[in-house]
Amino acid sequence: MINENRHAIRVNSHLVLSWRPLNNGQLIADNIQNIMALSVNRELNALLADLANPISGLREILLRLNHKIDLIAETHGARLLYGPALTRVSVSTTGIAFDWYDAVAASQQIRVTMTLPRSLEKVTLAAKVLDCTNRPSTNNHLVRCHFLEGQQEKIATIDGYIDDAQKHAMATRSRGGQVTNRPTTGRSAGANVTHYR
Repeated sequence: MINENRHAIRVNSHLVLSWRPLNNGQLIADNIQNIMALSVNRELNALLADLANPISGLREILLRLNHKIDLIAETHGARLLYGPALTRVSVSTTGIAFDWYDAVAASQQIRVTMTLPRSLEKVTLAAKVLDCTNRPSTNNHLVRCHFLEGQQEKIATIDGYIDDAQKHAMATRSRGGQVTNRPTTGRSAGANVTHYR
């Protein structure tokens, strides 16, 4: 469903997401496994980004394997403090809102990493937490964030993802199908597009 409201096009979906404080000194040091996982993920993402000319699809294979590992960790309830976790996300070119199982402090600056469907590319954006609302019905928290300035290239990637999701939603509707938020076999998730104006 496309509704008009606000000032940006927003995609509602389920994505693999992780986050961490922008300032590494704020990482909770007693969770060594979580900090090690963040470090390995960061290094792996940097190496994958450098594979600009993949040999026989090597880059695509590695992206899918990395995504599969994230999903396996989520399936087995590895609930790392900072993720990765498959969670409900609402994202636009100005900010993001996501469900999380623990509270995130308002006004904190964080780095949010999302795995985008289809390409399985990971994009990391710096953001400021606007608020964190408890949701008693789901035992989760809704974390709302605004992206920080100076990330035009990464915002362009989000804009491309929103365009792709909007085209997919329109094509699905024209075929008489339903657009779903549930993950589908071979893909990360479907998406709903809401138009804010």
